[in-house]
Amino acid sequence: MDKETKHRDIDVLIIDDEPAVRTALSRLLRLEGYRVETAESGIKGLQLLRDKDYSVLICDYDMPEMNGGEVFAEAEKMGFHGQQLLLTASEEFETAGTGDVTVVHKPWEQEELVRLMKGRSERN
Repeated sequence: MDKETKHRDIDVLIIDDEPAVRTALSRLLRLEGYRVETAESGIKGLQLLRDKDYSVLICDYDMPEMNGGEVFAEAEKMGFHGQQLLLTASEEFETAGTGDVTVVHKPWEQEELVRLMKGRSERN
C-alpha cells in the first residue's frame, strides 16, 4: 500500500500565521499521503472546522488574535474530537482544551513529525 492510499482518508487542518510553516508542513504531509488544508489564523481555521470533519488539527501556539490553546478549546466546544498537535517555539504555553494534545517544538524534525502522524493514524 503506497503512502497516498494509506492516509487518503485522513484530513488534516494546519493553522499557523507563518506562510513558510504552512507550506512546509502541508508539503511534508501531502507527500506522506494526507489530505491537507491550511488557515492563516485561528479564526479562519475554526471557520474551516465548522464546515468539515478533520481527523487531525495542527496549530501554532503563538498567533495574533487567539493562541493555539484557545483554538483547541473552541474546536472542542464545536465538537472536534480528533488528534491535536500544538506547534510552539516556546517552553511556556497553556492549552485550555481537555483533548489529547501533543506538543511539537519548532523547529520540528521531519521524521519525528511523520512518526507522530503515523502513530496517531494507526490509533484512529
